[in-house]
Amino acid sequence: MKNNKILLIRPTSESTFQIVPPISLGYIASSLKKEGFSNIKILDGSLYQLSVEKMCEKILKENPSVVGIQVYTGSQNWTRKLVRLIKKKKTLIKIVVGGPHISALKEKAIEHIGADYGIIGEGEESFAKFVDMMFNNKIDELPNVPGLIFRDKKGDFKESNIPFARVSDLDSLPSPDYELLQITKYFKDMQSASMPLKGKRPVSVFTSRGCPFNCTFCSSRLTFLKKIRYRSIENVVEELKFLKRKYQIDEFHIADDNATLDMDRAGRFFDLLIRERLNLHWRAPNGLRADRLNEKLIRKMKKSGCYFVGIGVETGSKRVMKSIKKNLDLNKIDEILPIFNKYKITTSGFFMVGLINEKEEDINETLNFIKKSKFDRIQVSIYTPYPGSEDFDNLFGVGNKELYNKNIQDFLYRGKIPRVNPDIGYAKIHYSQKKMMRCFYMKPKILLNLILNVKPGQIDAILKHPWIKRWFDREHASYLDDVIK
Repeated sequence: MKNNKILLIRPTSESTFQIVPPISLGYIASSLKKEGFSNIKILDGSLYQLSVEKMCEKILKENPSVVGIQVYTGSQNWTRKLVRLIKKKKTLIKIVVGGPHISALKEKAIEHIGADYGIIGEGEESFAKFVDMMFNNKIDELPNVPGLIFRDKKGDFKESNIPFARVSDLDSLPSPDYELLQITKYFKDMQSASMPLKGKRPVSVFTSRGCPFNCTFCSSRLTFLKKIRYRSIENVVEELKFLKRKYQIDEFHIADDNATLDMDRAGRFFDLLIRERLNLHWRAPNGLRADRLNEKLIRKMKKSGCYFVGIGVETGSKRVMKSIKKNLDLNKIDEILPIFNKYKITTSGFFMVGLINEKEEDINETLNFIKKSKFDRIQVSIYTPYPGSEDFDNLFGVGNKELYNKNIQDFLYRGKIPRVNPDIGYAKIHYSQKKMMRCFYMKPKILLNLILNVKPGQIDAILKHPWIKRWFDREHASYLDDVIK
Protein backbone atom coordinates (compact mmCIF):
# COMPACT_ATOMS: atom_id res chain seq x y z
CA MET A 1 0.00 0.00 0.00
CA LYS A 2 1.31 3.43 -0.96
CA ASN A 3 -1.18 5.22 1.30
CA ASN A 4 -0.31 4.49 4.93
CA LYS A 5 -2.88 6.62 6.73
CA ILE A 6 -4.78 5.06 9.65
CA LEU A 7 -7.99 6.38 11.21
CA LEU A 8 -9.26 5.21 14.61
CA ILE A 9 -12.97 5.81 15.17
CA ARG A 10 -15.26 5.93 18.19
CA PRO A 11 -18.93 5.73 17.14
CA THR A 12 -21.39 8.44 18.10
CA SER A 13 -23.41 7.76 21.23
CA GLU A 14 -26.82 9.35 21.66
CA SER A 15 -25.93 10.22 25.24
CA THR A 16 -23.94 13.40 25.78
CA PHE A 17 -23.52 12.72 29.49
CA GLN A 18 -19.94 12.37 30.78
CA ILE A 19 -18.08 11.95 27.51
CA VAL A 20 -14.59 10.80 28.40
CA PRO A 21 -11.64 10.37 26.03
CA PRO A 22 -11.51 6.96 24.25
CA ILE A 23 -8.36 5.92 26.12
CA SER A 24 -8.27 2.50 24.45
CA LEU A 25 -7.90 4.18 21.05
CA GLY A 26 -5.12 6.29 22.56
CA TYR A 27 -3.31 3.08 23.54
CA ILE A 28 -3.69 1.68 20.03
CA ALA A 29 -2.39 4.91 18.50
CA SER A 30 0.71 4.98 20.73
CA SER A 31 1.34 1.28 20.04
CA LEU A 32 1.18 1.97 16.30
CA LYS A 33 3.68 4.81 16.70
CA LYS A 34 5.96 2.54 18.71
CA GLU A 35 6.08 0.23 15.68
CA GLY A 36 6.95 3.07 13.32
CA PHE A 37 3.54 4.14 11.99
CA SER A 38 3.00 7.88 12.31
CA ASN A 39 0.18 8.84 9.93
CA ILE A 40 -2.62 8.32 12.46
CA LYS A 41 -5.72 10.26 13.46
CA ILE A 42 -8.48 9.66 16.03
CA LEU A 43 -12.04 10.74 15.20
CA ASP A 44 -14.49 10.68 18.12
CA GLY A 45 -18.10 10.78 16.95
CA SER A 46 -19.41 11.05 20.51
CA LEU A 47 -17.43 14.19 21.32
CA TYR A 48 -18.87 16.09 18.36
CA GLN A 49 -22.16 14.16 18.03
CA LEU A 50 -21.40 13.33 14.42
CA SER A 51 -24.06 11.76 12.24
CA VAL A 52 -23.13 8.71 10.18
CA GLU A 53 -23.08 10.92 7.08
CA LYS A 54 -20.84 13.53 8.68
CA MET A 55 -18.42 10.90 9.97
CA CYS A 56 -18.26 9.26 6.53
CA GLU A 57 -17.56 12.66 4.98
CA LYS A 58 -14.66 13.22 7.38
CA ILE A 59 -13.26 9.76 6.76
CA LEU A 60 -13.31 10.15 2.98
CA LYS A 61 -11.66 13.56 3.31
CA GLU A 62 -8.82 12.00 5.32
CA ASN A 63 -8.48 9.27 2.66
CA PRO A 64 -7.09 6.47 4.90
CA SER A 65 -6.07 2.97 3.87
CA VAL A 66 -7.22 1.43 7.16
CA VAL A 67 -10.05 2.39 9.48
CA GLY A 68 -10.26 0.83 12.94
CA ILE A 69 -13.59 1.16 14.79
CA GLN A 70 -14.18 0.57 18.49
CA VAL A 71 -17.56 -1.16 18.92
CA TYR A 72 -19.52 -1.43 22.15
CA THR A 73 -22.91 -3.10 22.26
CA GLY A 74 -25.25 -0.21 21.59
CA SER A 75 -23.12 1.29 18.83
CA GLN A 76 -23.31 -1.62 16.40
CA ASN A 77 -26.15 -0.21 14.28
CA TRP A 78 -24.51 3.20 13.95
CA THR A 79 -21.30 1.41 12.94
CA ARG A 80 -23.12 -0.79 10.46
CA LYS A 81 -24.62 2.25 8.73
CA LEU A 82 -21.21 3.92 8.61
CA VAL A 83 -19.49 0.87 7.12
CA ARG A 84 -22.19 0.53 4.45
CA LEU A 85 -21.79 4.18 3.51
CA ILE A 86 -17.98 3.96 3.34
CA LYS A 87 -18.11 0.90 1.13
CA LYS A 88 -20.69 2.53 -1.09
CA LYS A 89 -18.45 5.59 -1.54
CA LYS A 90 -14.99 3.99 -1.53
CA THR A 91 -14.52 0.23 -1.33
CA LEU A 92 -10.71 0.19 -1.11
CA ILE A 93 -10.61 1.23 2.58
CA LYS A 94 -9.99 -1.77 4.83
CA ILE A 95 -12.26 -1.69 7.89
CA VAL A 96 -11.29 -3.41 11.13
CA VAL A 97 -13.63 -3.62 14.13
CA GLY A 98 -12.78 -4.45 17.72
CA GLY A 99 -14.09 -3.92 21.24
CA PRO A 100 -16.38 -5.82 23.62
CA HIS A 101 -19.23 -6.34 21.14
CA ILE A 102 -16.86 -7.94 18.62
CA SER A 103 -15.04 -10.03 21.23
CA ALA A 104 -18.38 -11.41 22.42
CA LEU A 105 -20.12 -12.19 19.11
CA LYS A 106 -17.10 -12.63 16.83
CA GLU A 107 -17.82 -13.36 13.17
CA LYS A 108 -21.58 -12.89 13.64
CA ALA A 109 -20.99 -9.29 14.76
CA ILE A 110 -18.39 -8.65 12.05
CA GLU A 111 -20.73 -9.95 9.34
CA HIS A 112 -23.65 -7.91 10.71
CA ILE A 113 -21.58 -4.72 10.64
CA GLY A 114 -20.06 -5.55 7.26
CA ALA A 115 -16.43 -5.02 8.28
CA ASP A 116 -13.51 -6.69 6.53
CA TYR A 117 -11.71 -7.82 9.69
CA GLY A 118 -12.23 -8.09 13.43
CA ILE A 119 -9.89 -8.33 16.42
CA ILE A 120 -10.88 -10.40 19.44
CA GLY A 121 -9.47 -9.30 22.79
CA GLU A 122 -6.98 -6.48 23.30
CA GLY A 123 -6.02 -4.58 20.19
CA GLU A 124 -2.72 -2.79 20.80
CA GLU A 125 -0.18 -5.37 19.60
CA SER A 126 -2.54 -7.14 17.19
CA PHE A 127 -3.65 -4.04 15.31
CA ALA A 128 -0.04 -2.94 14.84
CA LYS A 129 0.86 -6.37 13.42
CA PHE A 130 -2.19 -6.32 11.17
CA VAL A 131 -1.31 -2.87 9.79
CA ASP A 132 2.28 -3.95 9.17
CA MET A 133 1.11 -6.93 7.12
CA MET A 134 -1.37 -4.86 5.13
CA PHE A 135 1.08 -2.07 4.34
CA ASN A 136 3.88 -4.48 3.44
CA ASN A 137 1.72 -6.86 1.42
CA LYS A 138 2.21 -9.83 3.77
CA ILE A 139 -1.38 -11.05 3.52
CA ASP A 140 -0.35 -14.71 3.86
CA GLU A 141 0.81 -13.96 7.40
CA LEU A 142 -2.59 -12.73 8.64
CA PRO A 143 -3.27 -16.06 10.43
CA ASN A 144 -0.39 -15.16 12.76
CA VAL A 145 -2.02 -11.96 14.04
CA PRO A 146 -3.38 -12.72 17.54
CA GLY A 147 -7.14 -12.45 17.81
CA LEU A 148 -7.69 -11.63 14.12
CA ILE A 149 -10.81 -12.83 12.32
CA PHE A 150 -10.54 -12.67 8.54
CA ARG A 151 -11.99 -14.26 5.42
CA ASP A 152 -10.19 -17.02 3.59
CA LYS A 153 -10.04 -17.35 -0.20
CA LYS A 154 -13.49 -18.95 -0.19
CA GLY A 155 -14.94 -16.00 1.68
CA ASP A 156 -15.47 -17.92 4.93
CA PHE A 157 -14.50 -16.41 8.29
CA LYS A 158 -11.37 -17.84 9.92
CA GLU A 159 -9.77 -17.22 13.29
CA SER A 160 -6.03 -16.67 13.56
CA ASN A 161 -3.68 -19.25 15.02
CA ILE A 162 -3.81 -17.33 18.33
CA PRO A 163 -7.57 -16.85 18.85
CA PHE A 164 -7.36 -14.17 21.54
CA ALA A 165 -5.18 -11.05 21.68
CA ARG A 166 -3.80 -10.29 25.12
CA VAL A 167 -1.01 -7.99 26.32
CA SER A 168 1.00 -9.86 28.92
CA ASP A 169 3.03 -6.94 30.31
CA LEU A 170 1.04 -3.73 30.69
CA ASP A 171 4.19 -1.73 31.46
CA SER A 172 5.42 -2.59 27.97
CA LEU A 173 2.63 -0.49 26.49
CA PRO A 174 3.44 3.16 25.82
CA SER A 175 1.08 5.64 27.49
CA PRO A 176 -2.00 6.60 25.47
CA ASP A 177 -1.33 9.20 22.80
CA TYR A 178 -2.92 12.14 24.61
CA GLU A 179 -2.11 14.54 21.78
CA LEU A 180 -4.16 12.53 19.29
CA LEU A 181 -6.88 12.12 21.91
CA GLN A 182 -6.99 15.91 22.40
CA ILE A 183 -7.89 15.40 26.07
CA THR A 184 -8.29 19.11 26.83
CA LYS A 185 -11.47 19.10 24.74
CA TYR A 186 -13.10 16.64 27.16
CA PHE A 187 -12.57 18.53 30.42
CA LYS A 188 -15.93 20.30 30.25
CA ASP A 189 -17.83 17.08 29.42
CA MET A 190 -16.62 14.97 32.36
CA GLN A 191 -18.70 16.69 35.05
CA SER A 192 -20.72 14.37 37.32
CA ALA A 193 -24.47 14.73 37.88
CA SER A 194 -24.66 13.70 41.55
CA MET A 195 -21.24 14.66 42.90
CA PRO A 196 -19.37 17.68 41.48
CA LEU A 197 -15.76 17.28 40.43
CA LYS A 198 -13.18 18.95 42.64
CA GLY A 199 -10.87 19.63 39.73
CA LYS A 200 -11.46 21.44 36.45
CA ARG A 201 -9.03 19.45 34.29
CA PRO A 202 -9.76 15.74 34.89
CA VAL A 203 -8.53 12.66 33.05
CA SER A 204 -9.27 8.93 33.28
CA VAL A 205 -6.45 6.41 33.81
CA PHE A 206 -6.25 2.62 33.96
CA THR A 207 -3.91 1.04 36.50
CA SER A 208 -4.98 -2.54 35.77
CA ARG A 209 -7.02 -4.68 33.41
CA GLY A 210 -9.48 -7.41 34.24
CA CYS A 211 -11.34 -8.91 37.20
CA PRO A 212 -11.14 -12.46 38.61
CA PHE A 213 -14.73 -12.57 39.90
CA ASN A 214 -17.59 -14.44 38.23
CA CYS A 215 -20.54 -12.03 38.32
CA THR A 216 -23.07 -13.41 35.83
CA PHE A 217 -24.12 -9.96 34.56
CA CYS A 218 -20.60 -8.78 33.68
CA SER A 219 -18.85 -9.25 30.32
CA SER A 220 -15.35 -8.46 31.65
CA ARG A 221 -14.71 -12.21 31.85
CA LEU A 222 -14.71 -12.37 28.05
CA THR A 223 -12.45 -9.42 27.28
CA PHE A 224 -9.90 -10.16 30.01
CA LEU A 225 -10.36 -13.93 30.53
CA LYS A 226 -11.19 -13.54 34.24
CA LYS A 227 -7.59 -12.61 34.97
CA ILE A 228 -6.27 -9.35 36.32
CA ARG A 229 -3.00 -7.72 35.29
CA TYR A 230 -1.44 -4.66 36.82
CA ARG A 231 0.71 -1.80 35.70
CA SER A 232 3.51 -1.09 38.15
CA ILE A 233 2.57 1.72 40.51
CA GLU A 234 5.70 3.62 39.39
CA ASN A 235 4.51 3.43 35.78
CA VAL A 236 1.12 4.90 36.71
CA VAL A 237 2.59 7.72 38.81
CA GLU A 238 5.00 8.70 36.03
CA GLU A 239 2.06 8.98 33.65
CA LEU A 240 0.21 11.20 36.14
CA LYS A 241 3.30 13.40 36.50
CA PHE A 242 3.46 13.76 32.73
CA LEU A 243 -0.22 14.67 32.53
CA LYS A 244 0.11 17.25 35.26
CA ARG A 245 3.22 18.77 33.68
CA LYS A 246 1.92 18.90 30.10
CA TYR A 247 -1.83 19.38 30.52
CA GLN A 248 -2.05 20.82 34.04
CA ILE A 249 -4.52 18.14 35.14
CA ASP A 250 -5.81 18.59 38.69
CA GLU A 251 -7.90 15.41 39.00
CA PHE A 252 -7.85 11.81 37.79
CA HIS A 253 -10.44 9.04 37.71
CA ILE A 254 -9.37 5.42 38.17
CA ALA A 255 -11.18 3.49 35.43
CA ASP A 256 -10.24 -0.03 36.63
CA ASP A 257 -12.86 -2.71 37.20
CA ASN A 258 -11.71 -2.82 40.83
CA ALA A 259 -8.88 -0.55 41.89
CA THR A 260 -8.42 -2.05 45.40
CA LEU A 261 -8.66 -5.75 44.56
CA ASP A 262 -5.00 -6.20 45.56
CA MET A 263 -5.16 -4.21 48.78
CA ASP A 264 -1.40 -4.30 49.38
CA ARG A 265 -0.65 -2.92 45.90
CA ALA A 266 -3.38 -0.28 46.29
CA GLY A 267 -1.85 0.80 49.60
CA ARG A 268 1.59 1.14 48.02
CA PHE A 269 0.10 3.13 45.14
CA PHE A 270 -1.57 5.58 47.53
CA ASP A 271 1.67 5.82 49.56
CA LEU A 272 3.57 6.75 46.39
CA LEU A 273 1.00 9.41 45.47
CA ILE A 274 1.49 10.91 48.93
CA ARG A 275 5.30 10.78 48.77
CA GLU A 276 5.43 12.35 45.32
CA ARG A 277 3.13 15.17 46.48
CA LEU A 278 1.17 15.25 43.24
CA ASN A 279 -1.67 17.06 45.00
CA LEU A 280 -4.29 15.67 42.63
CA HIS A 281 -7.91 15.02 43.53
CA TRP A 282 -9.09 11.57 42.52
CA ARG A 283 -12.17 9.38 42.47
CA ALA A 284 -13.03 5.75 41.66
CA PRO A 285 -16.31 6.05 39.71
CA ASN A 286 -16.42 2.49 38.36
CA GLY A 287 -17.01 0.91 41.75
CA LEU A 288 -15.00 -0.89 44.42
CA ARG A 289 -15.82 -4.08 46.31
CA ALA A 290 -16.67 -3.42 49.95
CA ASP A 291 -14.84 -6.58 51.00
CA ARG A 292 -11.58 -5.27 49.47
CA LEU A 293 -11.40 -2.22 51.74
CA ASN A 294 -10.43 -1.49 55.34
CA GLU A 295 -9.78 1.57 57.48
CA LYS A 296 -6.03 1.55 56.92
CA LEU A 297 -6.54 1.64 53.16
CA ILE A 298 -9.30 4.25 53.29
CA ARG A 299 -7.10 6.52 55.42
CA LYS A 300 -4.41 6.36 52.73
CA MET A 301 -7.00 6.96 50.02
CA LYS A 302 -8.08 10.17 51.73
CA LYS A 303 -4.54 11.38 52.31
CA SER A 304 -3.61 10.74 48.66
CA GLY A 305 -6.49 12.88 47.34
CA CYS A 306 -9.54 10.60 47.15
CA TYR A 307 -12.90 12.29 47.69
CA PHE A 308 -15.48 10.05 45.97
CA VAL A 309 -15.91 6.30 45.31
CA GLY A 310 -18.57 4.03 43.92
CA ILE A 311 -19.40 0.79 45.71
CA GLY A 312 -20.90 -2.09 43.72
CA VAL A 313 -23.80 -3.68 45.62
CA GLU A 314 -26.28 -4.64 42.85
CA THR A 315 -28.95 -6.16 45.14
CA GLY A 316 -30.13 -6.18 48.73
CA SER A 317 -31.38 -9.76 48.39
CA LYS A 318 -29.07 -12.50 49.64
CA ARG A 319 -30.79 -14.98 47.34
CA VAL A 320 -30.18 -12.86 44.24
CA MET A 321 -26.64 -12.05 45.42
CA LYS A 322 -25.90 -15.77 45.35
CA SER A 323 -27.68 -16.19 42.01
CA ILE A 324 -25.56 -13.54 40.26
CA LYS A 325 -22.37 -15.02 41.78
CA LYS A 326 -21.16 -11.71 43.15
CA ASN A 327 -20.83 -13.36 46.57
CA LEU A 328 -20.68 -10.12 48.52
CA ASP A 329 -21.55 -10.17 52.21
CA LEU A 330 -24.01 -7.28 52.58
CA ASN A 331 -22.81 -6.77 56.17
CA LYS A 332 -19.53 -5.49 54.68
CA ILE A 333 -21.42 -2.50 53.28
CA ASP A 334 -22.63 -1.57 56.75
CA GLU A 335 -19.10 -1.95 58.13
CA ILE A 336 -17.29 0.12 55.53
CA LEU A 337 -19.62 3.11 54.96
CA PRO A 338 -19.12 4.69 58.43
CA ILE A 339 -15.35 4.60 57.82
CA PHE A 340 -15.70 6.49 54.53
CA ASN A 341 -17.93 8.96 56.34
CA LYS A 342 -15.29 9.35 59.08
CA TYR A 343 -12.70 10.36 56.47
CA LYS A 344 -15.19 12.51 54.54
CA ILE A 345 -15.04 10.47 51.33
CA THR A 346 -18.40 10.55 49.54
CA THR A 347 -19.84 7.15 48.55
CA SER A 348 -22.30 6.12 45.88
CA GLY A 349 -23.98 2.70 45.91
CA PHE A 350 -24.60 0.94 42.61
CA PHE A 351 -27.81 -1.13 42.38
CA MET A 352 -29.76 -2.90 39.63
CA VAL A 353 -33.39 -3.87 39.25
CA GLY A 354 -34.92 -6.48 36.94
CA LEU A 355 -32.15 -9.06 37.31
CA ILE A 356 -32.67 -12.56 35.97
CA ASN A 357 -34.45 -14.70 38.60
CA GLU A 358 -35.30 -11.59 40.64
CA LYS A 359 -38.77 -11.65 42.16
CA GLU A 360 -40.92 -8.92 43.68
CA GLU A 361 -39.87 -9.84 47.21
CA ASP A 362 -36.21 -9.48 46.16
CA ILE A 363 -36.90 -5.99 44.82
CA ASN A 364 -38.52 -5.10 48.14
CA GLU A 365 -35.42 -6.35 49.97
CA THR A 366 -33.24 -4.10 47.81
CA LEU A 367 -35.56 -1.17 48.46
CA ASN A 368 -35.37 -1.74 52.22
CA PHE A 369 -31.58 -2.06 52.04
CA ILE A 370 -31.37 1.27 50.21
CA LYS A 371 -33.65 2.95 52.75
CA LYS A 372 -31.43 1.88 55.65
CA SER A 373 -28.07 2.35 53.91
CA LYS A 374 -25.60 5.12 54.82
CA PHE A 375 -24.63 5.92 51.23
CA ASP A 376 -24.35 9.59 50.23
CA ARG A 377 -25.57 8.86 46.69
CA ILE A 378 -26.99 5.88 44.81
CA GLN A 379 -27.46 4.81 41.21
CA VAL A 380 -30.19 2.34 40.24
CA SER A 381 -29.83 0.84 36.76
CA ILE A 382 -32.26 -1.32 34.86
CA TYR A 383 -30.56 -4.66 34.38
CA THR A 384 -29.49 -5.36 30.81
CA PRO A 385 -27.91 -8.61 29.52
CA TYR A 386 -24.70 -7.73 27.67
CA PRO A 387 -23.03 -10.03 25.13
CA GLY A 388 -20.09 -11.81 26.73
CA SER A 389 -21.78 -12.22 30.11
CA GLU A 390 -22.91 -15.56 31.52
CA ASP A 391 -26.46 -14.23 31.76
CA PHE A 392 -26.51 -13.30 28.07
CA ASP A 393 -25.22 -16.72 27.03
CA ASN A 394 -27.77 -18.57 29.16
CA LEU A 395 -30.62 -16.29 28.10
CA PHE A 396 -29.80 -16.85 24.42
CA GLY A 397 -29.46 -20.63 24.86
CA VAL A 398 -25.70 -21.07 24.43
CA GLY A 399 -25.99 -24.81 25.17
CA ASN A 400 -28.09 -25.33 22.04
CA LYS A 401 -26.05 -24.25 19.02
CA GLU A 402 -29.00 -24.01 16.62
CA LEU A 403 -31.16 -22.05 19.08
CA TYR A 404 -28.27 -19.78 20.08
CA ASN A 405 -27.42 -18.91 16.47
CA LYS A 406 -31.08 -18.15 15.73
CA ASN A 407 -31.38 -15.94 18.81
CA ILE A 408 -28.19 -14.05 17.93
CA GLN A 409 -29.42 -13.46 14.38
CA ASP A 410 -32.74 -12.18 15.75
CA PHE A 411 -30.84 -9.96 18.18
CA LEU A 412 -28.52 -8.45 15.59
CA TYR A 413 -30.87 -8.04 12.64
CA ARG A 414 -34.30 -7.64 14.24
CA GLY A 415 -33.55 -6.33 17.71
CA LYS A 416 -35.26 -9.26 19.41
CA ILE A 417 -34.14 -10.70 22.74
CA PRO A 418 -35.64 -13.47 24.87
CA ARG A 419 -37.68 -12.23 27.83
CA VAL A 420 -35.19 -11.26 30.55
CA ASN A 421 -37.41 -11.69 33.59
CA PRO A 422 -40.68 -13.60 33.10
CA ASP A 423 -41.86 -12.84 36.66
CA ILE A 424 -41.63 -9.04 36.52
CA GLY A 425 -42.84 -6.86 33.67
CA TYR A 426 -40.96 -3.82 32.40
CA ALA A 427 -43.57 -1.46 33.87
CA LYS A 428 -42.90 -2.88 37.33
CA ILE A 429 -39.15 -2.69 36.80
CA HIS A 430 -39.31 0.99 35.83
CA TYR A 431 -41.66 1.77 38.69
CA SER A 432 -39.28 0.05 41.13
CA GLN A 433 -36.28 1.95 39.80
CA LYS A 434 -38.05 5.28 40.31
CA LYS A 435 -39.32 4.27 43.74
CA MET A 436 -35.80 3.36 44.91
CA MET A 437 -34.43 6.67 43.70
CA ARG A 438 -37.28 8.66 45.24
CA CYS A 439 -37.06 6.90 48.60
CA PHE A 440 -33.33 7.59 48.80
CA TYR A 441 -33.09 11.13 47.47
CA MET A 442 -36.15 12.35 49.34
CA LYS A 443 -34.40 11.72 52.67
CA PRO A 444 -34.05 15.27 54.10
CA LYS A 445 -30.34 14.87 54.86
CA ILE A 446 -29.54 13.52 51.37
CA LEU A 447 -31.65 16.11 49.58
CA LEU A 448 -30.14 18.99 51.56
CA ASN A 449 -26.61 17.71 50.90
CA LEU A 450 -27.36 17.42 47.20
CA ILE A 451 -28.72 20.97 46.99
CA LEU A 452 -25.90 22.53 49.02
CA ASN A 453 -23.18 20.85 46.96
CA VAL A 454 -24.53 21.40 43.47
CA LYS A 455 -22.38 23.59 41.22
CA PRO A 456 -23.53 25.64 38.22
CA GLY A 457 -21.52 23.42 35.86
CA GLN A 458 -23.44 20.38 37.09
CA ILE A 459 -26.81 21.60 35.84
CA ASP A 460 -25.91 20.71 32.27
CA ALA A 461 -24.65 17.28 33.36
CA ILE A 462 -27.84 16.62 35.32
CA LEU A 463 -30.04 17.51 32.34
CA LYS A 464 -27.96 15.27 30.07
CA HIS A 465 -28.08 12.26 32.41
CA PRO A 466 -29.77 9.28 30.67
CA TRP A 467 -31.71 8.48 33.82
CA ILE A 468 -33.29 11.95 33.86
CA LYS A 469 -34.11 11.76 30.16
CA ARG A 470 -35.73 8.33 30.56
CA TRP A 471 -37.73 9.14 33.70
CA PHE A 472 -41.01 8.94 31.78
CA ASP A 473 -40.03 6.05 29.46
CA ARG A 474 -42.30 3.03 29.62
CA GLU A 475 -40.05 0.72 27.64
CA HIS A 476 -36.85 -1.01 28.66
CA ALA A 477 -34.29 1.82 28.63
CA SER A 478 -30.90 0.37 27.80
CA TYR A 479 -28.63 -0.32 24.86
CA LEU A 480 -31.65 -2.18 23.46
CA ASP A 481 -33.04 1.22 22.49
CA ASP A 482 -30.31 1.28 19.85
CA VAL A 483 -30.86 -2.33 18.80
CA ILE A 484 -34.51 -1.87 17.89
CA LYS A 485 -33.97 1.19 15.69
